[in-house]
Formats: sequence, C-alpha cells, structure tokens
Amino acid sequence: MKRKIQRIAALLVTAAALAGFVSCKSDKKPDDGTKDVPVGSDYPEYLTGKTYGGDTVHFLVASECLYDFTLSEDDEGDDAISAAALKRNQLVSEYHNVRLEFIDGGGINEFNPKMLGVVQAGDPTYDIFCPPYWWNTGNEGVAANLSEISVFDFSQPWWYRYINDELVYPSGNMYYCTGAIDNIDLSSVGVTFVNKTIFADACGDLNVLFEKAKAGEWTKDLALEYAQKFGSDIDANGVMDENDAYGIIVGNGTNMLPSWGVKLSYTKNNDGTYEFNFFNNRFVEKYMALNAFYNDSHVGYTSDWLDWPYKAFSNNRVLFAMAPLNCFTILRDGNADYGILPLPKYDEKQKNYITYGYGILFNGISATASDFERAAVILEAINYQSYKLVLPEYKETTLKYKAIDADDDGTRAMLDIIYASVATDFASVHNERLKVGALCLGHNPSIASLYNSGKDVFNQNLNDLLLGE
Repeated sequence: MKRKIQRIAALLVTAAALAGFVSCKSDKKPDDGTKDVPVGSDYPEYLTGKTYGGDTVHFLVASECLYDFTLSEDDEGDDAISAAALKRNQLVSEYHNVRLEFIDGGGINEFNPKMLGVVQAGDPTYDIFCPPYWWNTGNEGVAANLSEISVFDFSQPWWYRYINDELVYPSGNMYYCTGAIDNIDLSSVGVTFVNKTIFADACGDLNVLFEKAKAGEWTKDLALEYAQKFGSDIDANGVMDENDAYGIIVGNGTNMLPSWGVKLSYTKNNDGTYEFNFFNNRFVEKYMALNAFYNDSHVGYTSDWLDWPYKAFSNNRVLFAMAPLNCFTILRDGNADYGILPLPKYDEKQKNYITYGYGILFNGISATASDFERAAVILEAINYQSYKLVLPEYKETTLKYKAIDADDDGTRAMLDIIYASVATDFASVHNERLKVGALCLGHNPSIASLYNSGKDVFNQNLNDLLLGE
C-alpha cells in the first residue's frame, strides 16, 4: 500500500503543474534458436523470426515506472497480474532470444541528467529509455526518431493512439511512444467518485444517476444540482474548511477543461513559425464556467487529495469527489461505499465524455543504442505481450473488481465508458517545456490578462520545442 500511495502522490504533484543502479533481470535464460509463436496465431508477422543470439537489452527506467516492468515488489497480492508480467517477460526473452534487464534510472530529478549523460558520452549500453511522462520530452538528440524505424506499427491496439498521435511533431518525427506496458495510464485518468450512501439519502435512487450517465446526461450542471442537496458548514464557523461537508470536492489531476473538449491547439504561420490559437471566445466561456464551478458554495478544491479530502470522503462528508482513478487504492480502505462515473460533460450538447489521460510511461530508443531495430522489436513485442497478458488482468482484477464492489455493475459499465473516452493533446504532453497548462486550471478569473501577459513566452516555448527538435 505504501508504494502505491507514493505513486499516487507523484501523479498528483505532477498534475498541479500540468542514485545507484538496481538491476531487475528476466529470470529465464534465453536458449539458442527460435521458439514457437508465444501467444496465438495473431503474433505480428513483422516480429516473427527476429532473434538476437542471447543479447542483453537494457531498459533505463524511471523509478516511478519500474513497477510496470517487474511487478515483483509490494504487489499487494495481485498474483494474477504479477504472474502475467513474469510470463510476458519470459515469452519476449525466449522467443526473441534476448536477456531483458530493467535498470532503475532514479526518480524524476535523477533520471533526466542520467539519460542525458548516457547520450552525451556516446554510451551504447542502454537500448531503451523509459522516463516518467512529465520529463521534458523534447528530443534534443537524446532519443532516436521512431518514425524512421520501420519495425513499429502504431496502429496496433497495444499502442495508446490517443497519446501517441499527440507525440508526433509537425515534421512527422516521433521520439517517444506509450502502450499497453503502461497499465498505470488506465488508473491515472480523472473520474468522479460518488458516495453511494450519501446519494441515496440526499438525492434518491443511484440507478437513476447511472442511467443518466449512460444516456450522456451527466453534466456539470447536473453535478451541481445534486451537490446542492448535500453539504453544510458543520462547525458553523462561517468558513467551508476541512471540517465541513461538501457536495463536490475537486482535486489536482482532474483536468476539467480537457474533459469539456478544450485542446491547447496551435497553428503554423506563413514564415514557418508556430503560435497557439486556442485562446478564443469558446475557450474563455468554458474557462469562466470552470471558475464559477470551483467558486460554487457547494464545491471545494484541494491541491492535496491524499490529506483531508480523502478523510472527509471516507467519513461520508463528501457526495462527489473528482480525482484520479488511482485514488481507489486508498478509498477502498475507508468507510465510504462508492461508485465511479466519468468526469461530467460541459453540457448535453457535448457529444462524448472525454477522460484526460496522462500517459505516465513513455518508451524511447536511446540515440546511442547499438541496434535500433533490435530495440524496436523488443518494444513492440513487450507491448504486444502486455496487451495480451497483463492488461486484461489489470483491467479486470484491479480496476473492475478491486476498485469497486463485486456486484457494482453500474460502475463497471462506467469504467468501460471511461476507458473508451481517454484523450490528451500535444501541449499537455509537453507542458514541462511549454508551461501553458496553468491556463487550464480555472482558478484565475482574469484569464485574458493571464494569457496576454504570458502569450509571448508561451509562443516562444512552442517554437523552441517544435523548431529545436
């Protein structure tokens, strides 16, 4: 539990802003020669017969993401998931006749300099870099151009297209990708937790809420309508604080504006430079609606979801909590009986729910790797096997059954909607460089002044990224 809470905390800290090597080797020693196709007849033809004589493929992995590869420490009894991950690693190792070595590259502050140092030294040791998503993902010579490596087929379902499409530069170059190896991505999306007990007492039949959500009627206005039926200044001190009851609590990592269809788009000028073009009347309308939402007397906002909001929800003092899905790992240990909904739409005119996806685990090939094709084959293979073996166990065992009660069919249906609606955009992926994500937080009512004061810097950052790749 401690490790998972730490990983949730890392995600939430990141959303607010929009040392030694440890070796984890595949236990199975590769044999000489080619193995049978590991999983069914649909194994990609372009990977068959690709063997590498027992070579070692080295992954340099950020500490926050190492769990995705090994699933061997503090797995809380998720035996099926751990077994699937072990089998995945063994199959890739055996079939392609390689050793897999996953090396801890340190946390967010250590990984970047370590990776840069490897490339600057011309070190061919490492094949694959796996930074956390919030690392500065501009290339700057660190990673190979994946679009020039013919092995990859990013149209396959084991790659997360909703993120990978946003990782392609206008030039067509692509330096990082993400796929089924990253099961955390599925649990880091923003959702709405509903306290079933409170809802039944204050609002009525929970099934009505789920039916409205299925029909596409779960909107910000409906959320506020329900929220107004619950919440009060319990300690009567005239201030809504951690001791009171709330209709809605919104935490960092929720990203409401993207869930309302806002994308931080840009355009190319005639002179070859780029500039953001998202700031228009529609953006301002939705931004101010979000600001009003946060300032509603029945809504509370927190930058630390792991502190008092969790306690308040667990003690039945919060009706709706909008937070990353992975918060279920702590909510399930509390007293509240909860269900899960998507983040609400802006209004019923919005065609679909949109769930913001972080894409925490990126995969890139080191610019100094000794064999780009071998690295690409192993990346493709390990994502394929993750899709076939690990991801189903993670979805069904962890998300659908550990996140909720076994008989909660309503939430299981909602999770299917959430999985099908994940999206992101280029600016969000590259926010560490662009510094534009703060414009989506919704807390500053003077959004026009905020944008205009930083517009030149935002556009300069955009051009530095796109023209300096």
